[in-house]
Amino acid sequence: MTDPAEVNAKPKVLVVDDDVQVITLLKAALQSVSQVFFTTDSEQALAVAHSTAPDLVLLDVEMPGVNGLEIFRRLRADVQTSQ
Repeated sequence: MTDPAEVNAKPKVLVVDDDVQVITLLKAALQSVSQVFFTTDSEQALAVAHSTAPDLVLLDVEMPGVNGLEIFRRLRADVQTSQ
């Protein structure tokens, strides 16, 4: 049987972007319909994904260090975040 709290829970969105203005805009746009988590550090993205179990991950492709495509590959390769 489905827990009623789960049915009414807002979906979790993880935003990974090095531009704080983009994060601010996305948070403002999404916070009424979802729980928004974010990181500006591409290396931290996996840790945040593990701790929040997001339903959706929005990745900036162009980031210093590890780019968004590599973060995507790592998320897909990780058993905990591949679903």
